[in-house]
Amino acid sequence: MQLVVDDKAELPEAERFTSAYSGKKITTLGGKWSDFEASRYNANSQPLYVLLDGDGNLLVDSTGKQIAPSPANYNVESYLKFLESGITAYKSIK
Repeated sequence: MQLVVDDKAELPEAERFTSAYSGKKITTLGGKWSDFEASRYNANSQPLYVLLDGDGNLLVDSTGKQIAPSPANYNVESYLKFLESGITAYKSIK
């Protein structure tokens, strides 16, 4: 899934809301997705990589700990380890 948080398209009046997370009035599509990211993952980083199962839950590692979302990571070895942890976790889902 990709959340485009800089989309300036106006939300229809019926879809506008005040964020329970930030208290800000949300009037654009990008604002909606930015608020979703911030309220669900407590982060407002672009990009933010999140490893999810088929139900939209964070994947868990072999110890049962949720795999934390990762902001931009320019260390190839570290980022590869993050991705591999997701593949392993996803394959272990029963």
